Amino acid sequence: MMNNKLSHKCVLILIEDSEDEVELLKLLIKNEKINVEILEFFDGEKAYEHLSKLQPSRNDNVNYFVVLDLNLPGMNGREILQQLRKHKNNSVLHIIIFSGSTNPLDKTQCLSVGAKSYYTKPWDFNGYKQFIKGPFLKELQQACPNI
Repeated sequence: MMNNKLSHKCVLILIEDSEDEVELLKLLIKNEKINVEILEFFDGEKAYEHLSKLQPSRNDNVNYFVVLDLNLPGMNGREILQQLRKHKNNSVLHIIIFSGSTNPLDKTQCLSVGAKSYYTKPWDFNGYKQFIKGPFLKELQQACPNI
């Protein structure tokens, strides 16, 4: 009998303009031995081009988990989220916002457009570590239940 965990793949898509933050997130994910394929985008337009070409389906063996910053060059995170949610097939993308913005309006707008959750970036290493061990892992398990 085939193990479902082997037949499913989880793709983590990090959309963040800070290369240092992406490297830190990847290091912490690796340290937690989280088995995901990681794609990274530092520009909003390039990220949207890639995401808009995906044809995700609930029946796929691939689950996508998107961690999206709001303040990006090219196309900002709000625009990416709004454009993706206009297309029904993208509703299966698990998208969370991970932003430095503490503006309650940003959170309200993103959640109303279709982000699953909104997290404010921590300001130190321990904060990032706790984010990966806590909220990130919880979201990942929701996005990719078979990993």
